[in-house]
Amino acid sequence: NYNKGLTYFRQEQFAESIIEFTKAIEDDPAYFEAWKNMGIAHAKMEKNEWAAEAMRRAFEIKPRDVDTAVYLVKYLKRIGQGGKAVDIYRQAYEAGAKSPFIYKTLANDASENKDYKQAAHFYALYAPFRPSGAIYYNMGLAYRRSDQFEAAMEAYKMAVKIQSDLHKAWLNLGYLYRYKGEEEVALEHFEKALEIEPGYDNAIAAIEESATLEYSSSN
Repeated sequence: NYNKGLTYFRQEQFAESIIEFTKAIEDDPAYFEAWKNMGIAHAKMEKNEWAAEAMRRAFEIKPRDVDTAVYLVKYLKRIGQGGKAVDIYRQAYEAGAKSPFIYKTLANDASENKDYKQAAHFYALYAPFRPSGAIYYNMGLAYRRSDQFEAAMEAYKMAVKIQSDLHKAWLNLGYLYRYKGEEEVALEHFEKALEIEPGYDNAIAAIEESATLEYSSSN
């Protein structure tokens, strides 16, 4: 039945394929591929509620399957239930799914909810797949806000290595060097931030503070 359904599916005879997939599921209710392809077939026919239900059943059987999770979210959004997306992706991740899209979604959600330790964890998983200055900058923010300062410094260094005009990353590197007591190095980074973004108030304030600290230490 399943193979017959797949033949109909490939011929875009979706109604006929659904009948055969249903027969396959009656024989084996845990038939993952039958549920999944039935969901896609329903979606092709714009029966989005049925598509979402079939894909939900497939996801319950194999939550680590990335495509199934993505299809399920897609169909849920079509019926106004897109708010379930993060929970579905989290279940997929916990089941062993490996996907940069899932990592990024969970990183952004954790960051929005101020769970910076989790955000840093997921940005670190995502970054090797899609390395960019912005991703490493966001990772640095998450590490810094979860008091993982050495990791934050490494992330910011990667950010400016990939994209040298990230003035905020230069500034935050300066703050971290100041935290370590390396004020001269910190000042170099503040000046670099100001060079990239003239008039940058935070950089100006940081440079002025460096001058104050230097004056204090000399008296």
